[in-house]
Amino acid sequence: MLNRRAFMTTGLAAATSALAAPAIAQVASLSGRKVGRDRIWMRRAGIGEEISIRLQHRTVPEAQAAMAELSWFFRDWKDDDRALWIDPDLIHLISGIQVRATRLHGSERCVMLTSGYRTPERNATLEGAALNSFHLKGQAGDIYFNGFNSRQVAHMARLSGAGGVGTYTRSGFTHVDTGPRRNWGS
Repeated sequence: MLNRRAFMTTGLAAATSALAAPAIAQVASLSGRKVGRDRIWMRRAGIGEEISIRLQHRTVPEAQAAMAELSWFFRDWKDDDRALWIDPDLIHLISGIQVRATRLHGSERCVMLTSGYRTPERNATLEGAALNSFHLKGQAGDIYFNGFNSRQVAHMARLSGAGGVGTYTRSGFTHVDTGPRRNWGS
């Protein structure tokens, strides 16, 4: 298993060829504006970790550093902190949803992430989890925003171009992914 330091070190070296996607750049200060098309502000439900990352087209090393931070943030903390590189399109999707939530609410809304990357072992223990879940590929996140219900978040996700959108009204979160377009809900 990779700890945070090992993930950041080996991941940055390996990512030089893996991250040909648009660059996501430098870590932003937690002071000042946290939400916008050029940044994302998130908190991990359950463990309280918080991250604010600037999203810009910059140099490859800056993009790799930001993706390493975000990928670690999305790690499976319930399975020995195992991590995987997260799809940059997922980050941009969630940022777009956050911008919509902030505009509708009238104040900055933090993305609450309940589940990001999931290991195959842990996914197999979850009732109702798809065997080929996009969580296993780093292409999905389960999110919510304080002040919005899961159906409202699902609507914002669809408007933001999400592939899969799952509404879990009893649990209060919305699944979003970068796969093909489909919708489901409870």
